[in-house]
Amino acid sequence: MKWTSQSLLALASILILASCGQTTEPSAPPTNAFALDGDGFQNVNLAIPAVYVPVLVDTSKRTNEFLMGTEVPSTKDSVFLLIRFPGKTPGAFAWGGGKLDVTYTKLTLKRESGQRVEYIPFPNNPQGTTVITQYDSTGIRGTFTGELANSSNGTVRVQIKNGIFQARLQ
Repeated sequence: MKWTSQSLLALASILILASCGQTTEPSAPPTNAFALDGDGFQNVNLAIPAVYVPVLVDTSKRTNEFLMGTEVPSTKDSVFLLIRFPGKTPGAFAWGGGKLDVTYTKLTLKRESGQRVEYIPFPNNPQGTTVITQYDSTGIRGTFTGELANSSNGTVRVQIKNGIFQARLQ
């Protein structure tokens, strides 16, 4: 078979294009994730596929809240985490103890059986922090960590560890 310069150029172009589409880049870490420990969870890492866009929920207090949720792969339970924080300025915000506080966090677990369990901050001694590292026209980004109590008995605790989130504003 006789190779012409045009044939060689065409073959080289095909090989270059084919190799461009087959790069193997490492997968990016999740932009929304946290770990749960306690009440049956043993450092279960949860990657959240999406974070709902923050919504201004109280114009008099100027608070924002967002909700993230996912299924726990090992149990088929559903987990939803609500985090509320004040204003539109980056900063560290300690979790409040009451559902009307401007800084509030609630974890809802919906078991595969249909049972619903809520974990809330300790009313007299909330233990947790949300840190907003970015809040601008492109979105918000931050971290969170803390401990919540089962709302029905107040004694069963769940730790939320290594929480990260990122959401676009619309």
